[in-house]
Amino acid sequence: MKKISKPVRKGLIAFFLCVALLSLLHLAQWARQSYQSNQTQQQLQQLYHHGSFGSSNQGNHPGLSGQEGLVPGSSTQQNNAPHTGTDTSPSPTMLPEYKALYQQNSDIVGWLNIGSGQLSTPIMQRDNAYYLDHDFYGQEDSHGQVFLDERNRADLGDDNSILYGHNITSDKSMFNILTRYKDPEFVKKNPIIQLNTLYQKYNYAVAAVYIVATRPEHGELFDYINYLKFSTKAAKEAYIAQIEKRSLIDTGVKMNSEDKLLTLSTCSYEFSDARLVVVARQLREGEKSEQFGQNVTVKENPLMPEIWKKLFG
Repeated sequence: MKKISKPVRKGLIAFFLCVALLSLLHLAQWARQSYQSNQTQQQLQQLYHHGSFGSSNQGNHPGLSGQEGLVPGSSTQQNNAPHTGTDTSPSPTMLPEYKALYQQNSDIVGWLNIGSGQLSTPIMQRDNAYYLDHDFYGQEDSHGQVFLDERNRADLGDDNSILYGHNITSDKSMFNILTRYKDPEFVKKNPIIQLNTLYQKYNYAVAAVYIVATRPEHGELFDYINYLKFSTKAAKEAYIAQIEKRSLIDTGVKMNSEDKLLTLSTCSYEFSDARLVVVARQLREGEKSEQFGQNVTVKENPLMPEIWKKLFG
């Protein structure tokens, strides 16, 4: 075996030292960004809760972030009844918890709470790209910020409101929590997602969770992000049927054409450009949060992307 010359050995040592140093710098930068992102979220929560508890009339606040029929595209108390579009009441008053936040950034349209505060964060709305790599304050941040689809109404009055967020696995932040909805036990303990607008408070019951492909080479696509509004009840019922046959779990929550739906979308890493999607429906009039999560089971043979079958059988 030919002996490596001394200059070559030195060159290799220098090369690997540079690689190690760059790797350490990258890890340090990511750790710093993760810390700063966490600090930002804590600061936002403080502003939110301070506004909530600082108001005399909010003392009971829980202290919690081509298809057929498709059209692309207010009081301060909790309301689980569907929006009718015929409200003739005076202009609503912004909930006190949002006043300081709104002064900081008028892109805020609400607040999301999942898992009794495991994720508690503002909801933004701008274009569908900005908050992929910017935080609430407009600083560049690869964690991004959870945001509402730019085509949706900020009052959540559409048939289906879609939220997007990153699945940050390194520090379990942002929409990483959605991965836990594949576990029936987590759903049993956390069957309700709370989503508030600037003027109204809503509860949604988790109805389905599924994995979908976004690349044509991975099989037939289910273009879920373009189902926001439906021109007919039949079109919406067909969409709901597509969700139900894909769901990994059975939560016992039924959806119909009258329900306001909430879709939460994030990356998944079983295959390239996979998406994990959680769907919930707004509580109907008379329903209580404690009614849900009683019987959640794993579904047999949900409809999976073709690439899934190739990879996992």
